Amino acid sequence: MREVQEQLHPLLYEHLQKERYVTISTVDVTGVPHVTAISWLVALSENRLAFAIDARSRLVQNIAKLPNAVVTVIFDGTTYAISGKVKIEQNQLDGIPIPLVKCVLEVTEVRDIMFYGSSMSSEPTFTKTYDAKKAEAIDSLVWNALRQQE
Repeated sequence: MREVQEQLHPLLYEHLQKERYVTISTVDVTGVPHVTAISWLVALSENRLAFAIDARSRLVQNIAKLPNAVVTVIFDGTTYAISGKVKIEQNQLDGIPIPLVKCVLEVTEVRDIMFYGSSMSSEPTFTKTYDAKKAEAIDSLVWNALRQQE
């Protein structure tokens, strides 16, 4: 049986210093699970993850009602579920031309959830399909805003 951790291990922390494909699961305001894929997420420490989401996202309403969330990360041949409570730290990230909310997840549990006798053969990759220069400019602003600690 795999051991449940209370914080990110060092390799997972390092992995979450760059843009990655992750999912965030919350409980929808209707009471059903809600899963969203994002890439603007960074580990601030072994116990804190910061992420940016669209202010119009259903996630914002879900977090306001019930702040429990799980971030799912595929890394190093396995899949991790990182659980905790989310706090909305900023309702609008300063200097960013799109309405983004900064959230911070206080990690309470890190669990390897890969099914027995298997490993992931590759990590998910993605391609941004909008204007590359605009994407790079916005990404830079968002990453700087996420890394700022209050």
